[in-house]
Amino acid sequence: MPTVTTSDSTMAYDPMTMAISAYGLVKFVMSGTHNVGPDPGLPSDPGLRVGFGETACLEFDQAGTFNFECTVHVFKGKIIVQ
Repeated sequence: MPTVTTSDSTMAYDPMTMAISAYGLVKFVMSGTHNVGPDPGLPSDPGLRVGFGETACLEFDQAGTFNFECTVHVFKGKIIVQ
């Protein structure tokens, strides 16, 4: 399963951009100082949320680009669903 991670020592998602197929799962593993929330200025999904220090597997069932950000540090990432 593709995975997006953060660490307490960096200000970025790893990877920052990921392409997956429709109905694909992405595992988000957040450090204690970073989270995931929908990017308010770009196309996203309001349900794209993972809390500080949490791990969650999210399914993307529609084609499109889903932008997200760390709501505290405002670094960004995106999932491109083909």
